[in-house]
Amino acid sequence: MLEDLIRRNRSYRRFDQNHSIALETLRELVDLTRLSASGANLQPLKYILSCDPETNERIFPHTRWAGYLEDWDGPAPGERPAAYIVILGDTEIKKSITCDQGIAAQSMLLGATERGLGGCILGSIEMEGLRQTLDIPQQYEILLILALGKPVETVEIEEVGPDGDIQYYRDDEGVHHVPKRSLSELVIGEYGKQFRISGAANVKPRSLSEKPTIARVSLAPDGQAVERNTRRRSHCATSRTFRENQRRLPDASASRSRSVSPTGS
Repeated sequence: MLEDLIRRNRSYRRFDQNHSIALETLRELVDLTRLSASGANLQPLKYILSCDPETNERIFPHTRWAGYLEDWDGPAPGERPAAYIVILGDTEIKKSITCDQGIAAQSMLLGATERGLGGCILGSIEMEGLRQTLDIPQQYEILLILALGKPVETVEIEEVGPDGDIQYYRDDEGVHHVPKRSLSELVIGEYGKQFRISGAANVKPRSLSEKPTIARVSLAPDGQAVERNTRRRSHCATSRTFRENQRRLPDASASRSRSVSPTGS
């Protein structure tokens, strides 16, 4: 289920460094990005893949980890990523790339999670040092690094508290906690209908200036099924109308020269 995959797809920063990742696995993850959306379908992203321990050791010093954990310098030896995917933008295809790298990174992380792996999207990078280390031509803009491995830490999602603090933190047992805003805080406007157990009811649009509240409107557990059943009944009625119109035709062969619309329009 997609929701379960997204819930398991956390930002992991500590790994079993002895758990190797094959180069073919990295290629499979990049292939997911090839199938993903791209702005104007320009597909300007290029990639550098590394699952070589020596190359990984050269990449690591150019990465910066977990800005909110000020007393932590990143994963220690033995807990570092087993692989990296460097995401580049080909400036000869597009000068400024704004959204493709995020789509690509999420696609690859979901693919990694599905394979029992985990990772972290790194945007804080010592760019010029990495460019020299990997001999990256100036044509390619360094956008992101995906650090990948077998996670050895626990990451838990929790609701943002009354103080509104969204900074992630680690407790005394090393569990990583990530506060998430509530759905009611994210949705600032609603237009349409919601299905309840007692039937359909119009939802009053929320003003964009109205402060979101904690209270939520519960959906019926089978709300989607109600919509699907409604569409099916409409489709069946349309099919009956089509069949009745066919029976009314005086000559079936004459109907080939004209079009009969299932809706009668």
